[in-house]
Amino acid sequence: MKNSRILLERVRRTQILCKELAYIIDDEELDELSFAATIHNQDGDEFAISIEADSKFLEFAFTFLFPAGFHDFIRDRMEEFLQICYQYGCYTAIIAHEDEIAVSVFSKLYFAGLQYYALKETLRDLRHAVKEIEELYDVNNVLKGGDNDGPAEPNGRQSDPSR
Repeated sequence: MKNSRILLERVRRTQILCKELAYIIDDEELDELSFAATIHNQDGDEFAISIEADSKFLEFAFTFLFPAGFHDFIRDRMEEFLQICYQYGCYTAIIAHEDEIAVSVFSKLYFAGLQYYALKETLRDLRHAVKEIEELYDVNNVLKGGDNDGPAEPNGRQSDPSR
């Protein structure tokens, strides 16, 4: 009972602050152990958010999806990718499936420090990291029909940021 009251209060605080920062919350999923949603703003920035009852952190995620054949393409740029993540205080997870490779970038914010400016700066840093990673993987060139050696379109609508 106590955990669900705490979880509900954390969700409420997060929703209020996201709205104050002009983010729209979509695809909300709430149960007694967790909350997951997607947030986006008018600038096109879109992130998955996750709150777990037994965690003291609010987590944000953005996931790039690549075809399975891009293993070498991703590996060749891994050092620069990790430098970008380090520079902006993000961490990453890379999961290879038979048909795709998911490259996720995460940022966390401690609930004790959850306030307007901390959330604003965390989202700003994650946004900058995602934009630099898009440039690293030359996503925009591929979306315009350029180089065939580049990645597929990134997907930031991951409802499960733990992926």
